[in-house]
Amino acid sequence: MHRFTDAKGREWVLQLNRANVRKLWDLLRLNLHDPADVARLCKEERFLLLPQVLEILQHAEAERVWPEAAGKPADLLEHFDEVL
Repeated sequence: MHRFTDAKGREWVLQLNRANVRKLWDLLRLNLHDPADVARLCKEERFLLLPQVLEILQHAEAERVWPEAAGKPADLLEHFDEVL
């Protein structure tokens, strides 16, 4: 389990388990076992990929934090863009 604190001081807990890794592959074609894909998260693409990764991994929690964006993945992405 990993944690990070966003720009507004909110702490998020990330669980990297088989189901979440599979979701990242199915939705973003991001393979966390591939060093090239991990590097994409650390380089120029991070500004595009990181909010998407967080939206996938934190979808349920994000909907609780931002209920007005529940059921609207694009709005959740906007919120993650704001707090990164």
